[in-house]
Amino acid sequence: MLAQTPVPRLEARKLSKHFGALLANDAIDLAVYGGEVHAILGENGAGKSTLMKSLYGFHRPTAGEIFLNGKAVAIDSPQEGRWLGIGIVFQNFMRVLIFDEPTSVLAPHEVDQLFQIFDRLKQDNYAILFITHKLPEVMSAASRITVLRRGRVAGELLREQATPQAIVRLMLGSEPPQAAHLDQVAEETGEPILDYRAVTVVDVHTGVGLKQVDLRLYAGEIVGIAGVSGNGQSELANVALGLAAIDEGALHLFGVDVTHWSTAARLQTGQA
Repeated sequence: MLAQTPVPRLEARKLSKHFGALLANDAIDLAVYGGEVHAILGENGAGKSTLMKSLYGFHRPTAGEIFLNGKAVAIDSPQEGRWLGIGIVFQNFMRVLIFDEPTSVLAPHEVDQLFQIFDRLKQDNYAILFITHKLPEVMSAASRITVLRRGRVAGELLREQATPQAIVRLMLGSEPPQAAHLDQVAEETGEPILDYRAVTVVDVHTGVGLKQVDLRLYAGEIVGIAGVSGNGQSELANVALGLAAIDEGALHLFGVDVTHWSTAARLQTGQA
């Protein structure tokens, strides 16, 4: 007898979502199976959170279908999503099964503990969607990886096939910028590896940001950032990763101005 093809626990077929003229998701095909961690990867604005909210019932898709255990379902509210057995964990940590960048609020040892929870959930045959922009986390936790770019599926990889270079290539749609040997050049010339130059970041929503920050990090040293929580520490890290836009000033990485580089391009230099 031929082995039966497993039925996805959760599946999206040609799922699209418009917000006026903005096409946030464009004919997304996605299948999540029991007993796996399926990572959703993409830069800010790629459509990750919109897709998750459509699957959970926060948004009603403009087109396409959602299937649960092989049966078409209409999920018109988060309450219906929970009733059908779909849970979501947002960045502010509400709790289960769809994890929307949860590691942004976790310390490194807590991230390790979260991945141990993933392992236990997989052993209990749960299907897990894990949204992140951090390549090391994807390589550590995912069974399969779907990369979104500009609202579309750019590609899907099994973990055994995936490399950081292949993932970045899918995220960018082209070969990543060449940054080889920049760390060596910075060390030889005495340039700081990471250099904040009068960096100002204004956050109109939280009121927290950075104002004229000058900071340099050189090879072979650890710079500690101290302060009461909520005084700009997260913004400082987000600037380095390209997750927060710089309103004034500049950021240099390995002696190169990366102020306007994407997150994926910066990760290719070896920054994590």
